[in-house]
Amino acid sequence: ARAAQGQSTASIEEEIAALEAEAAKLRAGASQLQAIKVEEVLEERKRWFRVFDLDSSGGIDAAEIKMGMKEFNGTELDESRAAQLLQAHDANRNGVLELDEFDPPRLQSTLEKIKSEEQKGEETARAENAVALEKQRQEEEITNYYTGLPGNQDVGFLTRLVSVLAYLLPLVDTVRFGLPLAAIEPALQPLFALLIPAFKLFAS
Repeated sequence: ARAAQGQSTASIEEEIAALEAEAAKLRAGASQLQAIKVEEVLEERKRWFRVFDLDSSGGIDAAEIKMGMKEFNGTELDESRAAQLLQAHDANRNGVLELDEFDPPRLQSTLEKIKSEEQKGEETARAENAVALEKQRQEEEITNYYTGLPGNQDVGFLTRLVSVLAYLLPLVDTVRFGLPLAAIEPALQPLFALLIPAFKLFAS
């Protein structure tokens, strides 16, 4: 029985070892495939670098970005946009894109981001302009209303103030002659308390 148990244990250990060996082969195969993929991506980048680098100088300037993006995916760029892409990816600030800074898909992604930000800015500007126009329209309506009142062609602040004061004059008389009544009737005192400041203003 002990011999059979020993054989069973050895068999399990052999199976485990075989599984570990198979897993190691799979990991090695995956690493090899990954390395091949990385190498393919690098070779593709080098190929496009040569396409962009028209003068074979080893660096891609804004003009070459403009021409290269059209070749890469048909994107039409003006000089300003090409300069923006160059500035965004020129990590060492030497005025050109070198191979380690060059990646056409990233250039396209940056271009889309720039366009999106500009569109948001334009939408914000339009919204602010709409608010300003609405405010102006409301102010014009108020001005037109006061201008259209009979005998009121002047809508300046002083004119409006005088108009308001004209309505307050009867209230001042009310305070002057009504204070004795308020002294007799306590229920009227809160009303006259509101009118007393205007009375003092005219009396001063």
